[in-house]
Amino acid sequence: SSPAGAPPAPRRAAPRVTVPLAEIVYVRAAPAYVQQLSVHVGDDADGDLLSVAAGPPVVDGSVGPDVKGLVKPGQKVSIVSEATGAHAAGTVESIADRPTKPHKGDEQAGDTDADTYALRVRPSGRLPVDLLGEDVRLTITAASSRHAVPAVPTTAISAGADGQTTVTVREGGQERRVVVETGMTADGYVQVTPRRHGALSVGDRVVVGVDERPAPETP
Repeated sequence: SSPAGAPPAPRRAAPRVTVPLAEIVYVRAAPAYVQQLSVHVGDDADGDLLSVAAGPPVVDGSVGPDVKGLVKPGQKVSIVSEATGAHAAGTVESIADRPTKPHKGDEQAGDTDADTYALRVRPSGRLPVDLLGEDVRLTITAASSRHAVPAVPTTAISAGADGQTTVTVREGGQERRVVVETGMTADGYVQVTPRRHGALSVGDRVVVGVDERPAPETP
């Protein structure tokens, strides 16, 4: 307050922070995260200094041809980091229609050259910070069965260049390929339904894989 008739006390100006325009970077959406930092304090500013990811984070993964038919947009997904124990929930946003061949030396390729289908998961909420940029395990519950269904080992499923999924049946020394639709999968088995009625029966023997590595030499 001020005495009657006295002019009001001048307001103190709010502090103002200024920075060079060259130090301002605009991103397309919030939040934004630093993905990679290539320099340290005191280094020469040369080349790419850092990379920034903007917008809500997503999870990219892949599935094999034996379970591709089970995954649909909108399905619930459990996201878990086996390294830190952090977990989150999400939904399947999209799955590729065409397979992607892993590149040689790609860590995701593992010990197999099998085609995989790219998968994108949208988290239900904000991901824990310690999950950003880390490998996670995705668990998708597709369906359950109330009764017995025909199934084969997942290694018996083959995906051709034409997009058809098949199994190879062996009968009396002869082999024939049967086009099938895949269904539920669990414990290393996948549900199959032949496109041609009667082409596959319970008890048929199917080829589950071939070891193409050369046999070890005996001394």
